[in-house]
Order: sequence, then C-alpha cells, then structure tokens
Amino acid sequence: MKLTPRKFSEPTPYNPSGNLQVNDVSKPLIWDMNRYINGRSLLKRHRQGTTIKAFTDLKRHNLCDEDYKHFCNEQITQGSLLGFASAEDFTVPGVPRPTEDFLTRKLWDVANSDPYGHRGDLTTITEGVYQHGGEAHQVRDEFFDLPQEDKDKIVEFLKTLGVF
Repeated sequence: MKLTPRKFSEPTPYNPSGNLQVNDVSKPLIWDMNRYINGRSLLKRHRQGTTIKAFTDLKRHNLCDEDYKHFCNEQITQGSLLGFASAEDFTVPGVPRPTEDFLTRKLWDVANSDPYGHRGDLTTITEGVYQHGGEAHQVRDEFFDLPQEDKDKIVEFLKTLGVF
C-alpha cells in the first residue's frame, strides 16, 4: 500500500463531521511513516512517500459455513454507517453487507496485536487460522494439512511482523 505523502497527521483535514477536526487542537500529531523505531521498519521508502507492507487485501470475505461458525453470530455488519456522520456526508451511500462478511485484517503488526481474530476474541495465531470457514475454508484446510514443522514456520514468520 503506497502512502503519499509519507506524513500522517491526526486530526486530518479529511475527518468527517463528528470526529476530531484540525481546528479542535492547538497542534496536530504528525508522524513520519518513514521513521524507524528501534532500528526496525516494515516500510519501504520512496521519493514521494512510503510503501507499507500491510499484508492484507483490504477486501471483505465471508468467513462462515456449516463447519466453522465462530464468526457467524455477528449482529451488526462491518462497514455500516453507524457513526456520528449523517449519510449525506458520504459521496457514495453505504452498501448493506451480510453479517458474515469481515474486512481482512492487516498482518503488519500481528506480532504485537493480540488477541487475534476479526473481533479480537482468539488467543493464538493458530486459533485464528482454525476458525476461518466460508471463503477461507480451503486455505484453512491447506494450512492444517501441512507438516507441523511448516505450520510452526508460518506462525514464527507472522510473529516477526511487528511494529515496535
């Protein structure tokens, strides 16, 4: 994911009404995304900005099926217009989504973002993989069909994805 400019600020001039506005603070928080923390970074610098290795497709996927129902009890859909902003503040009206659809979480900080799962209700990375049904069922099964040593290597790789 390419970010241009490389500096992030909060509040930003793009915050919708009902959220913190630039005029609400004496000095916004400004963070240079190219900054290294303790010599580590998941970011790749380029002239115009920064590329973040977010490890996500930023898409919504149905995670429910007859075998795996862990995520099938949601009452509110992700992406609903339930905030403070009125529907008129949006240029594109919100699309009704099924409650089984979840936005793929970023993995760029999975090493320090436990608990896991799309709702933060799972204890381990492996448990997070285990609960995926629906569109992720086949990939989930492929993971568990691997030899234990290979599963361990994947989990250990994911544990290197941290923002420190």
